[in-house]
Amino acid sequence: MTFNDAISVVSAVAAVGAVIYAARQARVQHRREDFELARSLHADLTSGLVAEARNILSAVPEKRRGFDRQLDIVQIANAYFTLLWCFERVYSGRQSIARRDRTPDAVVFLDSLVTWHVARWWGAFADVRREIGDQTKGAINDQYARVGYERLFLVLFSDDAESKFKRLDLTPPEPDEVQGLREKYADLTGPGV
Repeated sequence: MTFNDAISVVSAVAAVGAVIYAARQARVQHRREDFELARSLHADLTSGLVAEARNILSAVPEKRRGFDRQLDIVQIANAYFTLLWCFERVYSGRQSIARRDRTPDAVVFLDSLVTWHVARWWGAFADVRREIGDQTKGAINDQYARVGYERLFLVLFSDDAESKFKRLDLTPPEPDEVQGLREKYADLTGPGV
């Protein structure tokens, strides 16, 4: 082996090492980004305007039990759509992480943070929709705003909603409600679903 051959071998080994190191660093960075996205989606759901919306909406089921905090329909409707759109952002972010297929543990982490929130609002959203409908004589058009929440619900609960809700100490949805969503979103396939 000549000196030039030895230099070529050393250079090739160094280049392979650099590629391996760069790939590892990229993976570490992507993992960090995925977990940061999961954390920020949860923060969005639990703070700021969304927290205010959740507080307003929590008064609606209380009203049906006799506790009335005097909220007007505009506040309730604005809060309802604010929370629905937040769930849409959570669903979209979750799908973004899941489709990259780099860090499935970031998806598991996000799911663990938002599962209770999604379950908790299942029944409460029904109360809110009823209240808005009662006060506006049925004038609520939320079919598109609900898509992100409903898809997130299916991703988290489609396989066993009843036992998961019971573990969370919440009233589970009726099986036909879950089946209706399965049929409505039969197109849900692919990573993370």
